[in-house]
Amino acid sequence: MPDTDEKPNRPLIGHIREFKVGQDFQMYEEKFAQYCQANEIIGSRRITMLISLICDDTYKTLRDLCFPDKPQDKSYDELCTLLRKHNTPPKNTFRERIQFYQAVQGSDETCSEWYARIKRLSIDCPVLDKIVESPVTDNLKSIAYSAVAKETAIKAASNSNHGVNAITRTNAQYQSDKRAPEARGNRNKFTKPSTAASERGRTQNSANEVTPQQKPKCSCCGKKHKGIKLEDNMLEMLLSSGSPTSTINKATYDEYFSHKNIEPTNHIFHGYQGDPIIPIGHVALNVEFKDTLKLLKFFVIESGQTNLIGRDFMQLFNINLAITGLNVIGICDHAKRMMSQEFAQVVDGGLGTFKYAKVTLRLKADAIPSHTRPLPVPMVLKPKVENELNRLVANGTITPVLASEWSSQIVPVMRSNGAVRLCGNYIKLNKQLEDVFYPLPRIDDIYASLTGNTKFSKIDLSDAYLQFELSDESKSLVTISTHKGLFKVNWMPFGVKCSRFYFQKHIEQLFQGVFDVLIFQDDILVGHKEGENHLDILRLVFDKLAKPGLKVNVEKFKFLQDEIKYLGFVLTKHGLSKDMSKVQAINDTPYPTDIKQLRSFPGMANYYSRFIPKIADLCKNAFDELKSIIKPEQVLTYFDPQLPIYITTDASQTGMSGVLSHIMPDGTEKMVVCVSRTFTKAELNYSTVHREALACIFAVQEFADYVFGQKFTIRTDKRALIAILGNTKETNQTYSNRLKRLTVEKKDNDNTDACEDEGLYFTDTTSWILVKSSIITAQLKPFFDKRLELQVISNCLFWGHKVVTPFKLQKQIIQDLHSTHQGIVRSKALARSYFWFVGINKAIEQMCKVCRASAKVKACPNKVYIPWPKSDVPFGTVHIDYCDLGNTHLLVIIDSCTKWLEVYQTPSITTKCTIESLRDCFARFGLPYTVVSDNATVFKSENMQKFFTDNRIKHITIAPYSPQ
Repeated sequence: MPDTDEKPNRPLIGHIREFKVGQDFQMYEEKFAQYCQANEIIGSRRITMLISLICDDTYKTLRDLCFPDKPQDKSYDELCTLLRKHNTPPKNTFRERIQFYQAVQGSDETCSEWYARIKRLSIDCPVLDKIVESPVTDNLKSIAYSAVAKETAIKAASNSNHGVNAITRTNAQYQSDKRAPEARGNRNKFTKPSTAASERGRTQNSANEVTPQQKPKCSCCGKKHKGIKLEDNMLEMLLSSGSPTSTINKATYDEYFSHKNIEPTNHIFHGYQGDPIIPIGHVALNVEFKDTLKLLKFFVIESGQTNLIGRDFMQLFNINLAITGLNVIGICDHAKRMMSQEFAQVVDGGLGTFKYAKVTLRLKADAIPSHTRPLPVPMVLKPKVENELNRLVANGTITPVLASEWSSQIVPVMRSNGAVRLCGNYIKLNKQLEDVFYPLPRIDDIYASLTGNTKFSKIDLSDAYLQFELSDESKSLVTISTHKGLFKVNWMPFGVKCSRFYFQKHIEQLFQGVFDVLIFQDDILVGHKEGENHLDILRLVFDKLAKPGLKVNVEKFKFLQDEIKYLGFVLTKHGLSKDMSKVQAINDTPYPTDIKQLRSFPGMANYYSRFIPKIADLCKNAFDELKSIIKPEQVLTYFDPQLPIYITTDASQTGMSGVLSHIMPDGTEKMVVCVSRTFTKAELNYSTVHREALACIFAVQEFADYVFGQKFTIRTDKRALIAILGNTKETNQTYSNRLKRLTVEKKDNDNTDACEDEGLYFTDTTSWILVKSSIITAQLKPFFDKRLELQVISNCLFWGHKVVTPFKLQKQIIQDLHSTHQGIVRSKALARSYFWFVGINKAIEQMCKVCRASAKVKACPNKVYIPWPKSDVPFGTVHIDYCDLGNTHLLVIIDSCTKWLEVYQTPSITTKCTIESLRDCFARFGLPYTVVSDNATVFKSENMQKFFTDNRIKHITIAPYSPQ
């Protein structure tokens, strides 16, 4: 037997069960490690086996913990660490000590069992290390409880997977932790959290939980927590990254959402201490957070006291959990908190107002006002557009107006968070405005001034241009036209050509004389050199922004970063580097298929030209190579119909090409013209056989102006065409017969491919006979018009792929076609797929009309409404009727001649009230000749008929709801 390096397959030693939610992963990890060691499972196989041995619910949680990476991309130790932290119940040292001291031997417990239980309780209870913290007096007891509770919080936050290492609980949370029991008898009483922690398993509540009473600042928007709006109801929620789902208690559901149906569920949750929590079900609610409306599933808990938002809510709204509810101990967090407190008016999230000047847009001397009609808004976007308009009206950005000489259309643009941004299309207005120029800083100048900086801070101005108010005469110029009417824009909008110049000018003047501060539009970059007090520079920048009333976008505020992205580059203390996200976008750019894509790629590549060594040489080499390909001796010859004509075709996986050439008298072949194109999406699905056939047809159609009426030869290099042109099996007759009408010879295919396969030679010529159109009868005229499309296949006449039906079989074909009694439209559609003859549409219509079975189920024809004849004199004929508007009854009287309307409000629909109203009307306009009403009781009563008779009025009644 030959030797081999591979180890023989041997059975695995032992058996390990699947890990399920609720188990202690620390114990499972120890057992799994021994199993891998016994079976010599090492390397990436351990990762594969570990992932395959966890249940579906655990794998789903593991994917959430590894996001944005995938579990298979993590190392074995990283996966074990994540699973251990998430599935191992947290240990409270103080609680474990109480359980240790209160442990007593059971009545039926042996000494060995009692000894083992004591050993197990002492594992998580550092008795010897913490014995000095034992409560001696009431004061010492309170101090010890606070110290242990604080240590537990620090350890829990240190184990968080969000990268927060040094933390301490917020003051409000810490104060709540200080509530220690005062009597020795109730030392073991603890408060249980009221919400679920994880689905089908035990997990710790993350240390970044906040309560509505604490009112912490949101790490996403920098604002005070104001609650979440559920179905237009503002509710206070508890934020917990330890729970994968969001929950509400039964009382909240009964008070606010009882109109929503609860869907059943089989989920089981476990609280912080392992107690099972079985939800009643789940309900889908509309959640509004940060001006974004989304749908989220909430589980309803019967005994819950606090409403909870979990990781599903945080992922849905892209909430960063890094410092939610925690105070990061360090200069960065300290500086941010200090700047936020000192300059609260700059970071409050509102709309800023530049107080020093207003922007005035100046029109040209010959400017002509332009008004545009609003663009139709898609039905899906209409609610979002209306909500955005209402928001802009509420904050004073726009003001509704009745009329304006100037107006521009709006274009709704979808944001990444699902909201809509309204942009004005000011193309016409920009042509009428005077040009304003102010030099924008060159990118090279900005980067050259960063020498010596080791850290960077970036400040983004909120809403940029919208913080600059327009003058009163300029506000009407930028009026927007919407489906809700006209709105005057009060602030400098995006899209006006001079906005960027005004903005850059005022911001640069604001920071004139301030060093280490670089400005490009709404991005303010502050550099930091060693030995400088960066906080003083930031304080100066914020002070400059606060005085004129400008606001900062807290979400984009970056403080003392070692590297920072700015204008498409990454700034570090070492210098300038590329933004890898931009590089990835360049690498992922598809092959250009049109001139716009072809022009855009050099622009993207040229932006990073400074990082390409010898780019001039590379461009020169590419330029020279392109020139060398276009050889001077390659000259296209003139087309000569007297010379032999050859069409050479070829097809590849992505496209096809064709070459028209001549065989010259000296035996050489010269090219006349060539064509090519890529396959469409449908043509890419064709087989090789049909691609070659399509290439032949495509080339002949493109060269039709050259070869029409001429004898020519088609050359191809694929023997696959035998499958179409041969008689060995059934193929697509359309391709086969279209090709057989061409003369194809076997030649070498040098122009389109280097292959020299044996070609195919076919001789099937068609003789053309000239016929005068004057001798064509009316019966043959339809066939004469289709003479170029008719063909004979197997002794049958075809028009394209349809059989031309003989006269004797036409009646039978129509009867069979209508055998299922379908309508005219479906019958015609079915007929078009298979056959054709002269007058087929008329024959189908006639058959469907005379069919009795079809007539029985045919829809009734539309009723013809005949209006009442118009009276010749005013108030000659009047129509009366009652209508209800809420709790009000209205008697409506209409003159048929002048359409004059009289409306009387009556307390009730009675004959007495009706006669009084009619008398008042007739007293002013005179008695009519005819009164028309329906046959309601009030109009057919005896007193009403007596009133008409006494006044010699003809009364005509009609059926209700049928005024004809």
